[in-house]
Amino acid sequence: MAIRDINYLKSKFENGDTPDENDFGDLLDTMFALAPPSSPLVVEMRGNILVDPNDPPSDLDFEVDISTSASFSPLVVQGKTKVAQTGWEYWNGVSMQAMPASGLNPSYQNEDVGLVAYTWSGASRGVTYYVRFRSGFSDIWSDYRVAKVTA
Repeated sequence: MAIRDINYLKSKFENGDTPDENDFGDLLDTMFALAPPSSPLVVEMRGNILVDPNDPPSDLDFEVDISTSASFSPLVVQGKTKVAQTGWEYWNGVSMQAMPASGLNPSYQNEDVGLVAYTWSGASRGVTYYVRFRSGFSDIWSDYRVAKVTA
């Protein structure tokens, strides 16, 4: 397999051509070689973690930990809405919005269609990361949700 010029690759995939396995391999190798070495890692939080069941509901804060180890030691990055809102967004029913410093307002807490996202731009392509996240208010936190992802 080889890294090919874009015009060469296009010529293999036009006019009803039937590319062979080498052509597909060249296409993938070219795309992978030219891709940036880092990529954003987006952690999406959905479901009941977005809802405070108390009456009245409180504004929710969120935390996310990202590590290359299943033990989460050491952490590669940690995001906390109480500390900084950079990288945090929520779905307001129409579009994604920056997370306010006060946390997710109860009026946007929806288990069915709600979404909170944290974006970390420093992930390395092809590396496996372990992610855990939780929500809470004051000093009361939910259990962590855990996932294994590859950037």
